[in-house]
Amino acid sequence: MPDESLFSLGQLQHWLQHMLLNPDAPAAGTGEPRKPEEMINASAKLSALEHLAIYRQSYHARLRECMYSQFSALTYALGKELFRSFADQYLEAYPSESYTLNDLGRRFPRFLEQSRTSFGVEETEEWPFFLIELAQFEFDLSLIFDEHTEEKAGIPFAVRPDEVVTVCHLFHHRFPVCQYYLDFTQSKEPELPFPKENFWAVTRLNYRLKLHELSPLEYLFLTSLKAGRTVNETKQYLVGHHQLDRPKIESAWEKWQISHMEKGIILRTK
Repeated sequence: MPDESLFSLGQLQHWLQHMLLNPDAPAAGTGEPRKPEEMINASAKLSALEHLAIYRQSYHARLRECMYSQFSALTYALGKELFRSFADQYLEAYPSESYTLNDLGRRFPRFLEQSRTSFGVEETEEWPFFLIELAQFEFDLSLIFDEHTEEKAGIPFAVRPDEVVTVCHLFHHRFPVCQYYLDFTQSKEPELPFPKENFWAVTRLNYRLKLHELSPLEYLFLTSLKAGRTVNETKQYLVGHHQLDRPKIESAWEKWQISHMEKGIILRTK
């Protein structure tokens, strides 16, 4: 072993990460890449290189399992073997840089978009875009689940404030991503879907996520409420900026408001 005083803790950590992820390239910040024999003691049964190989295999296996867990529906859609291939390429291109593995898949949707030609399909085929949307949605769900905010439980109508609930996120997709995800979680073995524009809300209460399908007008209405407008301001906004019929909006809102409160999408309206 070399004299440990020659290396800071940060340098040793950088070297080990480098050897785990990209051992054949020069390690920046530590001079010429050092051989495992120079940095790791051998044991009676294993060489330094064999010790490192065990650690490397375990490290990559842990990252793969994290990717499978974070993108379970996508793993099903692609098949585990193809998903693993993409995940391994992604982990090589974008090694983990965060103290938490919750962030591991943040750039995976973008990686899939950049790698779209690797799906082995014609440029005109659209289903790879579904996989990219699904990947982004699954990562967004993990963010919503971990979002740090005060959750507002259901309270009597008369005292609820005029707003969308704290944890409520709206989604607009080209493909029926949310329905596919729901079908997957319910073990319905969904097929790859055709394009179909759709709108959904995802709410969280007591760390339980619920998905709610919306009409295009509901989506516009709730998007306006989330932007900070009151119900009346939203009605005026939709009439003025989207040329919608005011009586149609009034009639639709009468049908929505109770349903939205029951679902936990809104808390109260004025």
